[in-house]
Amino acid sequence: MTDSSCQTNNQTANERWGLNHSCPLDQVTSDIESLKSKMSTLQSSVLSFENVLKDHDTILTLYNRAADLNEKYLVEINEKTGYINSLEQKLIKIEEERDSLQLATRLIAQDKLCQHRGNSVGCQCRKSNPVPWQKIPNSNKNFHKTNSGSQPQITYNRYECLIDEDEIAEVVQPEQSAQCPPEHTSHPTGNECLIVEGETDEIVQPEQSSQCPPEQTNHPTGNVYQNPNRPGDQSARPCVVLIGDYIIKNIIPQKLSQKRMHKFTYPGKSADEIEFEIRNIDQNLAPSHVILHCGTNNLPTDDPNVCIKKLEDLCSRVQGKFPNAQIGVSTITCRKDLQLANKIEEVNNKIKDMCSRNGYNIILHNNINETCLNNSKLHLNAKGTALLAVGFIKFLRGRQFSPPQQHHNYSKNFHLEETLHQIEKTLKYLTTRTR
Repeated sequence: MTDSSCQTNNQTANERWGLNHSCPLDQVTSDIESLKSKMSTLQSSVLSFENVLKDHDTILTLYNRAADLNEKYLVEINEKTGYINSLEQKLIKIEEERDSLQLATRLIAQDKLCQHRGNSVGCQCRKSNPVPWQKIPNSNKNFHKTNSGSQPQITYNRYECLIDEDEIAEVVQPEQSAQCPPEHTSHPTGNECLIVEGETDEIVQPEQSSQCPPEQTNHPTGNVYQNPNRPGDQSARPCVVLIGDYIIKNIIPQKLSQKRMHKFTYPGKSADEIEFEIRNIDQNLAPSHVILHCGTNNLPTDDPNVCIKKLEDLCSRVQGKFPNAQIGVSTITCRKDLQLANKIEEVNNKIKDMCSRNGYNIILHNNINETCLNNSKLHLNAKGTALLAVGFIKFLRGRQFSPPQQHHNYSKNFHLEETLHQIEKTLKYLTTRTR
């Protein structure tokens, strides 16, 4: 009895324990299943994040590569930009040299045309002039006849008659730096005098001429060139003053400008000597432009700094004498008689600095090279003189000598910003796809 009751109690307890623990077991099982599902979800999330990280690494690699390429391309762009700018500068210089050569060729052609027309007009004048020429000695400056009672000695006309340079729109080139060309030249008539170039001991004139007024006016330090078709005193009118050494000797001032020209040539003198001579210029001039071409004779003896100091003193003297004029300082031209190439370049660079510092205009002559020199390797030939005149004409016409530079503005971070924008868009797309 007792055994059966104990057995019954044990069975009842087991049933109660099974009933009590059946519900938690099911819950644990369900929890395990939910944990498995969460684990699988987490694993998929981890895999997706791993893919995102891989994509991020790829993007970072692409970013670094893009940055490297950007730097490389920027360097190439800067190099190409500098090369393009140098080509543009060379093109501008070549165009300027072409214009200068065209103008120089035109000036030389005009000189040749002047000579050709002068010869043809002279021949026509000799054919049409029936008045015989006579030779009388040069007894005084007023060109009077000395033997008025005696019969004149008839000679052959072995001289060419002068031509009217105004008729062919040309001017007479001066022979010497200390003499001025005639202000007016005309065809010979019955009462005019002909002064033969190169003949100082005799004068050739028609029979009935008694006196010939002097046609040349010389200045003690230079030449004054006037237009004979403009009567009256023009000292108060705007004019152009050209001051220089022997280099400007063959410059014909009337071809530089239609204004009244005053040319002062000082052969063999340095800048400080020319400054002293300028003090002695006693004329009431009101120039609109003053051109200075000095310093060539300072190069063999003076240091570049000393040379620039003397040039600056000369410019200051000229500016004080002509305060209302635009001053153009001409650079020193090429010379090959001495080893002065480096010195000339240094002095010309200092002239540029001096002009920018004091507000002067710079007249460059970079197109004058060794082919523009005569046999002395110092002075200019016809080509060099023409190119020198071209530089002066550019200054008088107000043309700029420093060509305008075209700047290309490239942003350093232009390609980098575009790459970053693309990366940002890619990251946003990946983030939305993961969610």
